[in-house]
Amino acid sequence: MVYKKKWPLAILLSFLMIFLISIFVVVRQNTFDRLKNTRIQNIETFTINNQALKLEIVSSSTDRYQGLSGRKSLCSNCGMLFVFSDLAPRSFVMRNMLIPLDIIFIANDYIIKIDKNLVPEGASPKNIYESLVPIDKVLEINAGQSDVFGLKIGDKLEIKKDE
Repeated sequence: MVYKKKWPLAILLSFLMIFLISIFVVVRQNTFDRLKNTRIQNIETFTINNQALKLEIVSSSTDRYQGLSGRKSLCSNCGMLFVFSDLAPRSFVMRNMLIPLDIIFIANDYIIKIDKNLVPEGASPKNIYESLVPIDKVLEINAGQSDVFGLKIGDKLEIKKDE
């Protein structure tokens, strides 16, 4: 009776399995990083109170949920404009934010409410910032920039796309 050793085959299969799993993990992470970095493609320049701003326009629920979370910085003339298809009361939180913000609630191009100098919060934010009335847009900019731009409640925002 001849006894064959099965150890070399088992070791070879184990190394092959580890190799294939490693390749899968690397490819998956690279794909995730590429999608994460290209999440929002719609960046346009607008003029608000004679100030040119580069705004990321978000209208999908996924992009609205993500918002500016995880961003380490935002240039002084940059922001994010959340556009909704209807007028309704809205609420925002500073979930996973790394930078302080001003949140400007807008209804039919009029500023309804400004929440200023909001501090970043972690994964479980305690503060909720509500519009209190129906709105159709929200503008997020760096904390303090609403004062720099001279924005006030009741102002009509002439949000004009620069040509």
